[in-house]
Amino acid sequence: MKTLDVISIGAVLLDINAKVERFPSIDDEVFVPELIMSGGGSAANIAIACSRLGLKSAFIGKIGKDANGEFLKKEFLKENVNINGLVQDTNYNTGMCFIPVSKGERMIFAHSGAANHLNPEDIKKNQILSTKIVLLASLKNLKPLIQAAEYAKDEDILVALNPGTLIADQDYGTTKELVQLTDIFISSEKELNKIMNEKYTNISLKKILKMGPSVVAMTRGSKGALISEKNQRKEIPAYKVKVVDTTGAGDSFTAGFLAGYLEGKDLEICGKMGNANAAILIQNIGARNQLAKKEILEDFIKKN
Repeated sequence: MKTLDVISIGAVLLDINAKVERFPSIDDEVFVPELIMSGGGSAANIAIACSRLGLKSAFIGKIGKDANGEFLKKEFLKENVNINGLVQDTNYNTGMCFIPVSKGERMIFAHSGAANHLNPEDIKKNQILSTKIVLLASLKNLKPLIQAAEYAKDEDILVALNPGTLIADQDYGTTKELVQLTDIFISSEKELNKIMNEKYTNISLKKILKMGPSVVAMTRGSKGALISEKNQRKEIPAYKVKVVDTTGAGDSFTAGFLAGYLEGKDLEICGKMGNANAAILIQNIGARNQLAKKEILEDFIKKN
């Protein structure tokens, strides 16, 4: 009996979003008129976004035993995310991200802190067996992600991977095992080419679909998304909205896509749900400040 729809495994961090007129150059200083603190970390964002969309969602990751960790813990509970797998570690501080945002573009300075010290021993098999999909997201330390994927594959539980920069930047030999354990691969075009160690997207798509994933959902910013299976590809156009901040757009896309997938929707509809969920988010600052609830997402798609 599956009690959960999605378990997200990876980082949870405290995001400090800074609205600035421009990005600084070397040996420069920029005034910050506004700071917004919120929860962040790709896996954590996805867990909360899934819960907002009505899915039974859980998170596995590591925080420090500190004030920031308590803040993030309360955010999960407020959003009805199961945190039985959240580990508090006295040896490391909770990770943080500083994110300056200017004219819809952003930079990220990330300190993973406790998040990157998640161990394979922290992954409990009984938790993995309680879900329909295991979602693995951006974490430099791959060992706990591989452990979770192996538990899932042993029981025919779907594994989704959203690698993010921290995984994509690692060499192909390091990430290959994780990709081979994946059923649904969701990433940006840049991350896909990096993780496949290829220059051309067409080659990357052919290569990854021979490795393990049966579905690849690739985001392309203002160009929308491309959904690929072995024998077909679907281009999903982006929704035209005013972009304020793209932080968390990929996470929001992932949640929308998985929500559609779990409902048994056609992959094209899953892609539209992902695009719409991201479009709603990026009209505001922060990775979570405008995460959509299911009815808002459905209404947005109807009107657009």
